[in-house]
Amino acid sequence: MENGSEEPLAKQQLSTETSSCNLNIVQNKSNEEGRFVVMNSSELRNKQVYSVQAITQTITEGTQSELEKLRAIWIWLCHFIEYDVNGYLGLTEKLCSPQKVMESGRGVCSGYSSVCLQMCREAGIKCKEVSGHGKGIGYRQGQSYQNTKSSHMWNAVCLRGHWYLLDACWGAGKVDLDNKIFTKWYDDFYFLTDPEEFINSHCPDDPLWQLLDSPISLEEFEKRVWKTSEFFRMGLTLLNPKHFLLVTDNGEASIYMTFSQSVEFTYQVFQRNDNQSKEINCACGLLTITQDTMRLQLLPPTSSTYDVRLFARPGNTSGTFGWVCSFLLECPQPRQSETLPENPFLSWGLHRNAAFLGVKGCNHGSEPTVYLEIHVVLSKEQYKTLVYPLSRHFLLTHIGFKVTISVVLPEAGVYMLRLYAKSRSQQDFSPMCDFVLKNSSQASLPPFPCMYTAWQKGSVLFEPRAGLLAPMSWVRFRVRVPWAQKVSVLGEQTVHLELSRSRVWEGKVFTGEKVKQLKVAASRGGGSTDMSVIMCFDVLSQKNVM
Repeated sequence: MENGSEEPLAKQQLSTETSSCNLNIVQNKSNEEGRFVVMNSSELRNKQVYSVQAITQTITEGTQSELEKLRAIWIWLCHFIEYDVNGYLGLTEKLCSPQKVMESGRGVCSGYSSVCLQMCREAGIKCKEVSGHGKGIGYRQGQSYQNTKSSHMWNAVCLRGHWYLLDACWGAGKVDLDNKIFTKWYDDFYFLTDPEEFINSHCPDDPLWQLLDSPISLEEFEKRVWKTSEFFRMGLTLLNPKHFLLVTDNGEASIYMTFSQSVEFTYQVFQRNDNQSKEINCACGLLTITQDTMRLQLLPPTSSTYDVRLFARPGNTSGTFGWVCSFLLECPQPRQSETLPENPFLSWGLHRNAAFLGVKGCNHGSEPTVYLEIHVVLSKEQYKTLVYPLSRHFLLTHIGFKVTISVVLPEAGVYMLRLYAKSRSQQDFSPMCDFVLKNSSQASLPPFPCMYTAWQKGSVLFEPRAGLLAPMSWVRFRVRVPWAQKVSVLGEQTVHLELSRSRVWEGKVFTGEKVKQLKVAASRGGGSTDMSVIMCFDVLSQKNVM
């Protein structure tokens, strides 16, 4: 095949001159050229001028190259032709001829492609209409195109001897079939799209017009994951799965992708039921986002078929999430597990605020350098019995730059451990990290002692760790309180602990049988006799022990 022939070459890059022009025009959608096309086209429409020749000559006036002419035609098509929803649904005459499309300002896909063909010819640009299958209106993951007549049209154009692809119908806006409306939504992605990306949604009847070195089969096209233009604009790379169909293994399936810039994600899951879909709780999945990766673990609640939609937006922004890709999930046998807790911060693991707090993913061997004050919240959606609040079931120890969170769970189930943090310069805590804790043990573990605000950074509880003490027994106390000049245990009697050489306050205390609590209190000294309670232990009754 020779350059400029009627048959397409495999994917080629624009020359340096053309590429530079393309870059400038594409990146400046509101530049002078775009305004010129829109303003002059509006004037022609007001004068009821609808001829291909007149409009093409007007909008390409002053252009310097084939690419600039094509760009003007593209802008005109996307801004002055609306998709004919009623025609598509058969409610009115379907308009396809260039003259009728230009007069009415509406058309279906073949209307866009036929007008593009005529305008390109008028501008001296070699152009071709391409027929094939498109994953557009009414598409559902998993549908087959075998033995089905293709129903979509787009264009291929030849610039400087090389062929490129565009779809002005998809560049003009979006169709909502449920409400039978077309919404203008200019999408520049479908102008001279990379064939490697175009093939995810457009499969021509003639494989040559894939413009790929190795064309794919119609079967492979059907299996490809449906990716929107937002997927490519955000620089996402899907590593797993390679095809749209996910089948659970032991009740679980995963989606994994990478990205080069900060991205936030969320998702929706719909359970299929005949021809209807019902959205289910997003607590059926675990979404984990790191600096450059995203992993979504899906745990469907029942044996069924599900549609999974993934949405994304640039990191550290408050804009809306855009739909990026979809999957079909088959679950032959669900995993028997409790429902995961809801997470209002969309994902698990490090929250996007963590970077602003100076917190990054684990890096073994590195030394932390950021001081943070940590606040912890432990929660569970449903529980059978809860004698003590969940705040008694974790213990926070903060020494220097190291924070240790010890957790004992009162019963089996799935819990959420949420960490908040603030720096010295901040007044309010910000969400930092979320963990999912799963407890399969049926044993009920005792809580930690109740900690008070006097329990500060540098304090360490060595023993006893359990917050429930047996009556009529001797208990050894060992605790480090850096700021204290005196530490005592208050019960039936007051016992003053002694400071060891390792700066640990130690001593033995008899729990007795008359008091319900033992309190550990400390004094700063300096002439002050005030004692601050730092923790409190519950003493069980003889009945509870038995």
